[in-house]
Amino acid sequence: MTGHEMTLAAADMSFDTLLEQHYHFRAAMAQQPENYLIVIETRDIEAAHAQGKTAVIWNSQTASVLDGDLKKMALLKDMGIKSMILAYNDIFRTGSGQLAAYNGRDIGLTPWGKSVIDEMVRFGILLDLSQTGSKTTNDAMDYMDENYPGVPYVYTHSVPAGSARMRQTPRQMAVIEPFQTTRHCEQPSPEDTYRPHSQNG
Repeated sequence: MTGHEMTLAAADMSFDTLLEQHYHFRAAMAQQPENYLIVIETRDIEAAHAQGKTAVIWNSQTASVLDGDLKKMALLKDMGIKSMILAYNDIFRTGSGQLAAYNGRDIGLTPWGKSVIDEMVRFGILLDLSQTGSKTTNDAMDYMDENYPGVPYVYTHSVPAGSARMRQTPRQMAVIEPFQTTRHCEQPSPEDTYRPHSQNG
């Protein structure tokens, strides 16, 4: 395995928590510099492969690390964050996650969510649609396509519901019952979020 994307901040973490986590991971990696390479550019992945190192790509599963300050996006970019999720399962200032959507509370992409996307695009941080509710996801894709045509968005850890062999009902969006709790939900995403995504490439 050449490398992996690693979550640096999850759910409702603050910027201070992100800094602390970032420090501990980097300090541990600094003890074994021969084993790890932090990815800044695509060619770093190739270099890690050639050197027999593990390429580490940072991901944030929350926009709450901004602490309401869009200027922090530039710092996240400098720290090596390559992708960010707008809403992890629950309702956030940016929009709704998958679990909230399953429970009928998908508020869609908010004005703040649009501002976050604007800054992500400005600094080259990929929009990650994993864990995000259907309406919020579709709103985000529409916003990207209308305002930033050709700029990609990704799913880093979700699969189309139709390709997953799981219990499904038309209303439930393919929830995997044993893994759904009030705090966490790992589930495939609805097909309506994948069709436009596939057109984006």
